[in-house]
Order: sequence, then structure tokens, then C-alpha cells
Amino acid sequence: MVEAMEERFKKDVIREVRMGDGRLLLHYEVEERLGVFSIRPIWEPVDEDDIMTPRDVFNLMAKEGFKVGLGFFNCRVIADSI
Repeated sequence: MVEAMEERFKKDVIREVRMGDGRLLLHYEVEERLGVFSIRPIWEPVDEDDIMTPRDVFNLMAKEGFKVGLGFFNCRVIADSI
């Protein structure tokens, strides 16, 4: 389910890059003074091949010879310990 959402997001980003002639509109925060922030837009050039899901990155690293693996752990959260 999450991977399907990531794929849809990747497609959305690629569509935006194509509409923006290879650029993607991003926003970042700048602290103007202590505790006061403003949001600044910036058009960032992006190559479509650099837009990847976590699965894409995992597969690329494995293809390049990195020893990668996924580990899943079960853990219990006890309400009194939060």
C-alpha cells in the first residue's frame, strides 16, 4: 500500500518536472530572526532519472554491489511507557 503511494507520488513529481521544463518548484524555510520563519520558493533543476522511490534506491544500491537488506522488527508499545 505504501509502495503504491510512493509510485503515484513519483509519477506526480515526474509530471511536474515535465510541465516545469525540467525544474521542480520546492519550498524551504528561512529563519528571519529567532523563532520567525518565512517560506521561500526555489525552482530546482531535476533530472527525471534522479526521481526515485525508496524501492528504486534500494534496487539501485543492490545493483551497484552494496550489501543491502531489509530487516523488520516486532515491538510492543505499552501505553504506560509513553
